[in-house]
Order: sequence, then C-alpha cells, then structure tokens
Amino acid sequence: MIGTAFRIKAFGASMFGDELSTIWIVKGNSLGEVISRVYSDSEITPPFYFVLAWLSTKLGSDPALVRLPALIAGVASIPVVYALGVKMVGRYGALAATAIVTFSPFFIAYSAIGRAYSLGILMLFASTLFMLVAIERRHWGWWFLYAVFSGLAIYSHYTMVFVLIGQFLWLLWAHPRARRAALLANIGAACFFLPWFPGFVADNSSITTPITEAIQGYGLHAKLVAVEQMLFYQASVWNWEISGRVDVWLITIASIAAGVGALYRGLTGKVGWTLTGAIDRGLALALVISLSTLAGEAVLLIFDSNVFGGRNLSATWAGLPFLLGGLLALNGPILGVGLLALLVAGFGLGAVRTTDASKISLDYKGVADYIESIAGDGDVVLDAGHLTPAPTTSLSIYLPPSIERYSPGASRDEPDFIQKIFLKPDPQLDVDRAFSKEGPVQVVTVVDPDWVSDRGFPLQRDVDNPLEVPPGWRITEQEVFPGAQDLVVTTFERDPNGNAGSGQSSGGPRKKR
Repeated sequence: MIGTAFRIKAFGASMFGDELSTIWIVKGNSLGEVISRVYSDSEITPPFYFVLAWLSTKLGSDPALVRLPALIAGVASIPVVYALGVKMVGRYGALAATAIVTFSPFFIAYSAIGRAYSLGILMLFASTLFMLVAIERRHWGWWFLYAVFSGLAIYSHYTMVFVLIGQFLWLLWAHPRARRAALLANIGAACFFLPWFPGFVADNSSITTPITEAIQGYGLHAKLVAVEQMLFYQASVWNWEISGRVDVWLITIASIAAGVGALYRGLTGKVGWTLTGAIDRGLALALVISLSTLAGEAVLLIFDSNVFGGRNLSATWAGLPFLLGGLLALNGPILGVGLLALLVAGFGLGAVRTTDASKISLDYKGVADYIESIAGDGDVVLDAGHLTPAPTTSLSIYLPPSIERYSPGASRDEPDFIQKIFLKPDPQLDVDRAFSKEGPVQVVTVVDPDWVSDRGFPLQRDVDNPLEVPPGWRITEQEVFPGAQDLVVTTFERDPNGNAGSGQSSGGPRKKR
C-alpha cells in the first residue's frame, strides 16, 4: 500500500522527455502502425512496452495512460520481490529487499514514466523466480515459464539480456544437474525473440544510436554520474550534486556497514553464506545479477559501444535489493534491523523527493492551464521549451487544439522524422510566423527569465543563439513555473506606439507560481 501510494503520487507529474516518444508511437495509431514505428529508426527499443501502452490508450484519452503499464509493473514488483527474495536470500532478506524496493526512488520514478524500465525489471524478477522454482521442482512447466519471461524481458529492453546471461552462468556453476534443462529453456527464449532479431540489428545501426550515446556522455566522470543516477536517482542531471544529500549518506553508510558486517561474520564462521530457507548459493546469484549489467555495458565500452548510462543500468535493480537484503540478514536481527532502518530512512527521503512534482518534472500542466485561462482570440503560443526529439511535445498534449501553437526547432510529425533530425528548418521562421499574428504571443522557455527580452529569447537551453523578436513588440508579463527545470511563460504584446523594444528582460511584472 505504501509503495503504491508513492508510485501513484509520482504518476501525476507532467509528462516530458522520452515518454513523449511513446505517446507519438502509440496515440491514434493501429497496432500494426505501432510495431512499424518501433521497428523504424524513430525508436531503438523492442516493442513489448509499446504494445501494452497502445492497449492502455484504449481506456481513455488521457495521455498519461501510456504510463499505466509502468505503474502496474512497478506495483506488482513489490510482492514478486518478496516471493523471489524468500527463495534467494531467505525470509528476512526478502523482507529487507521488499522494503528497499518499496521506497527506492529509482523504482518509484520508473513506475511513473511511460518507458519500459519497470516492466523489464518485473520480467527479470519473474524469470529469476521461475528459474529457481524449476531448479527445485524439476518440472518442464517451470522451465517453460522461465523461458517465456526471459524472452519478454528482452522484448522489454535490450539491456535486460545482461542479467539473463548472469543468471545462466550462475546456474551452470551452482546447479550442474539443471544445466541441460536451462540450456533448452534459453534456446527457447532465443527462438521466442528471433522474430524481432532483424529489428535488433536495425536498431544497432540506427541513426538514433549515436545520438543516444552522445546524450549519455563519454569519459569516466559521465559514467560515474550514470552509476550515481542509477543508485540515488534525481530527475534532472543538469544540476547534479549528491555530496550534501542526507539520503545519499544514509544509504551509503548503511550499505557499507552491512557489507563489512556480513563479510566479518561470514569469514569468522559466525554465519553460513546460505541463508535459512534460501536456495544454495542464492546470495551469490544476487551478487551476479547486481553486477551483470555494469560488467556487460563496461565490456561494450571497450568495443566502442556506449550504452553505459543511468537508464540503461536499470537492470542492476533486478539484483541489488536482494544483495542488500541478504547482507542485512547476515548481520543478525539486531544490527541487521538497525542498518535496514538507516537504509529505509535514506530511501524514504529519496522517495519523498521523487514524488515531489516540483523536483521530478517540468510543470507543463501548470503552463498549459495558465495559458488556457488567459488565452483569447488571436493568442499564439511559441513553445521554445520542448526537450524531446520526438514530434510530440509536452505542451502539445496538454494545450487544447484550438490554441494556435508553434514549436521552433521541433521535428516534423512524419514517420521518418529521425532521418531529418539534423535538417530542421530554421527555427526563426516559426518565430516570424507567430509574431506576424495580432497576438498576444505567449513564449515558453526553459532558461532564466532574464535571458528573455523584448528583442529575443533562447531556444531550449541555447542561450548563445537567441531567436529574434520582430520590432514593435514588448513584454507585458512573465510567469515562472518552478520544477526540475523552471518553465517561463513570457507574454509579448504589440507596442501601441510601434517601438522596437527596449531590450530589457521584462517590461511587466514577473510572478513565480
């Protein structure tokens, strides 16, 4: 109930970023068109989530319905983690793992984002659970379910394959008698994925791949930030800073203490490495799953394939709760519960931050409501604050179609838009069209309000190349909508005296919403 409440609260934040691509793919399209768009260069992930999101949109017109599969997967993960944890690290380790998943900011955030990460992790949980049941019961039906959910994990996101490889290698080492059945099950999973293999090949050669790699960044610092983002989560990496965060200190101290305490008790013979009720070498499985994605993506870096990023490391969470839970259980009931309390306190603080809409999103809903409340005949909106390469923008899903809107620099709404992403028309043309109307013109930006003047404003965050406002317009009002990145709505009206504008940042009052 607690985990569901956190996830539903995060679910209500404004949509932006990659999930707008999900809306563009599924909204108003047939299932065949959805598959076709996912197969094209416009998307480089597999189709499972998009099929579920397409089904979700049949429930109504709210664009947030594309988040529904992520929300359901995020909530369902909580009891599944307990069931899996009992088999992997025993009852007490399972309880600790479940508490961690309940409050984890990463799990909460990706349960409220219309992308495949929480779905893929749920598929990994199910795959691992059925693998362990199959090892114990040795019945083909459980191996079949292991194969199905392994295949669905890859159909959710390609990076899930690293955990599946880690699972299989652990099984070959830890349970030799199950090798033949496991090999057949993995062959079955590979056959299940085979129809999409041409799509996987196409995605690897897509123009989108180097764009995504560049966004993730290169160099050691970018990779350290990716790991920190995966562990501690923060919606905006533009102002990334974790050194002073109390939640980070609590989580770090408790995790290190749990590891040191477990190692000491294990090496001195005070506890065995197999926890009561858990499968043999289950703690080792938790360690393998926790490290598989990091290791796999690090190896790909050696071969000049840069998939190492915060979101792409999400499958690490398929093992991390069990590793932490198992280490806590090895520390005994008193110290273990104390360290778990520190962990839950740290993750709980992060959960509160992650469900605060002003910190996890940009307030496009608030901007749209404000514009709609003041819009009159002839009003025009210039959306210079869109932060997605997809043709769908945040304002386009919240503003009514009756309000005329221009998105300078945005991609054109056509199936192969990604092929022309570097051939965008001059954004100044859209500005000139908007200011050719009678107005007023509402300009939406994502930069400091002082960067907007009577003479121009930046497109997105490009403050060095402002777009020009034609002569004869002046700023009459400015509204600031705080969020992970502030949104600014600046009202331009024609100067009745025909002046060219003073060049000042604002000719009217500035308000903070």
